[in-house]
Amino acid sequence: MSGGQPNRGWLLDGQRLADDGEGFITPPQWRTRGLRYGTDELVGLLTSAARELWPTNAPVRLGIADLSRTSGGPATPYHRSHQNGRDVDLLLYLRDAAGRAHEANVMLQLGDDGVARDGSKRALDVERTWRLVRALVTSPQHNVQYIFLYEPLSLLLLDHARAQEEPSWLVELARRALLEPSGAPHDDHLHVRIFCSSEDEGVGCTDFGNLALQDKRQRTAIRWRGVLAERLRRLARDSAALRIGLALIPAAVTTGQR
Repeated sequence: MSGGQPNRGWLLDGQRLADDGEGFITPPQWRTRGLRYGTDELVGLLTSAARELWPTNAPVRLGIADLSRTSGGPATPYHRSHQNGRDVDLLLYLRDAAGRAHEANVMLQLGDDGVARDGSKRALDVERTWRLVRALVTSPQHNVQYIFLYEPLSLLLLDHARAQEEPSWLVELARRALLEPSGAPHDDHLHVRIFCSSEDEGVGCTDFGNLALQDKRQRTAIRWRGVLAERLRRLARDSAALRIGLALIPAAVTTGQR
């Protein structure tokens, strides 16, 4: 049960996320901090996303860092937020200098081009990280409010999605969720925040900031607007092809008579 706000809140009967599970791992640096607790919804989102990604992202597991303390409250000295079980930090998927998938155990600062600033030539694994964002924003059970990330890295992910011809509604969902916060660039990890559940709202859980995806009906509307637009474009293409085909029929008939 989650109460208050992410930067001034509490957590009652929070669920502990296992240190390791199917498709995910907690690197040593974060195992001993005690920030392993979240709402049922957040823990469910993480375990289901990791499970969904594992068949395509293996052998690289999702690195999960801090959630909240067992009873919430200040997560100092590490975070200003993470106080009511609705925040989690996720390590970015990376590739090594040779371009091979690389399971990172630290948060590595990346430049605008997605390449590590430390000179190691490691770089953002855009494909795997996009799959993670896709799994988060399309989760049917859970409602993601924010995915905090350095804007140039977000643009790399969205450009990749468009290049892969992902549905326009999906790209729009991701675009609305991705945000570079003003206080810190988040150029070394993803910070995910979910909305209050209806049950938690009843005990004082409060959302603030980006509410564009709060109502699942809004997410559904975005999806169906995109689906409708794609179907109309396809219909227009098919209609144009049909008109061309009909125009060619007389010539084909004449040729056949000869």
